[in-house]
Amino acid sequence: MKKLFGSTVLAAGFLAVALTAQGTHASAITYTEAYFSKLEYKDATHDEERLISSKSSVTIQAVENSKQLRSTSLVLFPTKQTIITRDRDGQAEVGLRTTSDGQAYGFVSQLNKYSNSTYRQIQKGKSQAFYTPNGVKVVAGYTANNNLFFKWKGNKVLVKSKGYSVVYNDQARKENKIRTYDRSKTKTTGTKAEKLLHEARRLSGGRYVYNGQSLFYGLDCATYTQKIYLNALGVDIGSTTKSQAARALKTRTVKNAKPGDILYDGKGHVGIYMGDGKAYDMLVGGAKLRPLSHWKWTVALAY
Repeated sequence: MKKLFGSTVLAAGFLAVALTAQGTHASAITYTEAYFSKLEYKDATHDEERLISSKSSVTIQAVENSKQLRSTSLVLFPTKQTIITRDRDGQAEVGLRTTSDGQAYGFVSQLNKYSNSTYRQIQKGKSQAFYTPNGVKVVAGYTANNNLFFKWKGNKVLVKSKGYSVVYNDQARKENKIRTYDRSKTKTTGTKAEKLLHEARRLSGGRYVYNGQSLFYGLDCATYTQKIYLNALGVDIGSTTKSQAARALKTRTVKNAKPGDILYDGKGHVGIYMGDGKAYDMLVGGAKLRPLSHWKWTVALAY
């Protein structure tokens, strides 16, 4: 899907939500998701989440070397949090991603729902209002100097475009007051495949959330595989199934898949091949090791 769309076709894409997921447990591809995935950057190699208050956190994806922000999301929690841990219950997540054409787009993660109608484009200096599944209004914006922000219930968090800087309610958050994702268990030795498989196992379990970007609130299938590659190799394969298929350097038949390849069903679901006829993929119930026969995989993608 090329950017030759034009405003008429893009507008139609916003109105026509075409779900092509197989069954009800995978990510879905819509016209808007496919369009925006074409505009994503390919250099976001840094991934973390920070606790900014007792009931909120932000995720950050950025370029490791330049510390250039590429995306962020706000995660809201119903009860007081003291440290970032896996699988804690969250109320909602609202995400923002910058695009290569100088704009941004926002969306709401939805627990066990399959609708991309929340995808909205945001121009610099503008904002859009999003409503979480339980009715919380979150205003997401993109400033003229490339910062991203969220406003909700009298609160505001600004994630600056460089340096991983976070300002919460007009106060900069000091590093010693921010909880970051612990990478100490990420494998640093061995082959690329060994690093990928180790990370796939380490990030297994969890909770499925459609459009989910947080390791702690929940992920969808494509973000699960994206974070495996980001954490293990520093390679961004994209946050949607469409972008992962487009960024593959080589394709193989499923029969000839190699450990670490991304399995794709050609529609809306991905997993990671672990060898011995088994793969991890994120579905409702979490990322689990399953035989290849459990899903109709059509191709293996190599990076």
